[in-house]
Amino acid sequence: MSMKTKEYVCLFLLSVAMAGCTGEVDNPVSKQRGFELTNFSNTGCKSTLTRGYEDSIQESFELTASIDGGLYVKHVNAIYNCGIRQFDAQTSIEGQVITVWEKAFKPEILPTCLCSFDIAYEVGPLEDGKSYTLTVTTKNPEDHSITAEMNKKEWKMDFVYSPNLSEVVVISKE
Repeated sequence: MSMKTKEYVCLFLLSVAMAGCTGEVDNPVSKQRGFELTNFSNTGCKSTLTRGYEDSIQESFELTASIDGGLYVKHVNAIYNCGIRQFDAQTSIEGQVITVWEKAFKPEILPTCLCSFDIAYEVGPLEDGKSYTLTVTTKNPEDHSITAEMNKKEWKMDFVYSPNLSEVVVISKE
């Protein structure tokens, strides 16, 4: 091989090696996602209840740390009309107060029965060792009507986030 060919080969190999270098170190913290709600699911109607007997079902929230720094929330035995077929949820965080709006899409005609559903989702990321308040509400944040205010349900739970967080918050019947 001639000296000129060796120089071209060296320059080529150097350029290939340099093409993979951006000068940045792969830092997972710098690529951390913004606060969001993900992995939403619901069981559908687990059991049909007759009005007046919804107090016989124990409603609760299970709060569990996820592997990637989020909080897995499972609303166990959430009581809604049995005509509900679709749910959604939205979240926001202000300081250390997390608000989740659980939204049930109502059909045009509502049957007179109730169902228990499990609704689950993940919010985060959260910081290890920080105290948070989780507020879960059924009130639409954009609906300021008296009817919406009268029909809303709201629960507040305080917790300190850690990777081994696992709590069950039982909802007391009032």
